[in-house]
Amino acid sequence: MKVKRISTLMFVSLTVMSCWPTRDLRNFTLYRETKQVDSDKLKINGIYYAIQKKENYKERSNDYVNCFVLFENGTYLDLSSNEIKISADSSVNLLVSHYANRQAYLAAAISQWGAFKVVKDTLFIQRYHHLVMPKSGIIAFTSKVFDYKMKILNDTTLVEIDKSTGVHGEDKFYLYETNNKPDSTNLFMTNKRIKRKLDRLYEKRHRKDNQ
Repeated sequence: MKVKRISTLMFVSLTVMSCWPTRDLRNFTLYRETKQVDSDKLKINGIYYAIQKKENYKERSNDYVNCFVLFENGTYLDLSSNEIKISADSSVNLLVSHYANRQAYLAAAISQWGAFKVVKDTLFIQRYHHLVMPKSGIIAFTSKVFDYKMKILNDTTLVEIDKSTGVHGEDKFYLYETNNKPDSTNLFMTNKRIKRKLDRLYEKRHRKDNQ
């Protein structure tokens, strides 16, 4: 009986995890909205990074670097953060190497990915996060898209805008120029079910705009 219950819970969990990416796709409105990036406004030939000072985090003994990547096709990739033990450059390159070593897995992880659009001096970003939602004794995974805004200070410098106050944050993101960018292939391109639904939503939005 116990084995049967465990098998049932595993089946339910896997079923939920296999379908959760489609639950919030209607709110992923920046999908396909960027066809090309104007390099005069914002350069994307590298990786954007911000240094998080250890003084602002009690549990940290070193500074950290926080990174993301923007691609010409409007794709956003969160490379997460890494401790700075030698230099910011080396920490950025370690994150890129980490992604390359796990590319097959991470390219299929929705929480790594999103989309962006540049409007005047503002960078709009939508990206997905995992949400863990306990229900009836089962820990189920779902996803939700979150919106972020960043002020473009110049073509290689960004600063995040607080969603509630509209005030600029303290951490500035700078462009680390490199040809060693990760590949932009992700599940929005490779998962046929997700891509089909996103494309239908995109066409529906633009039909309304043209009416």
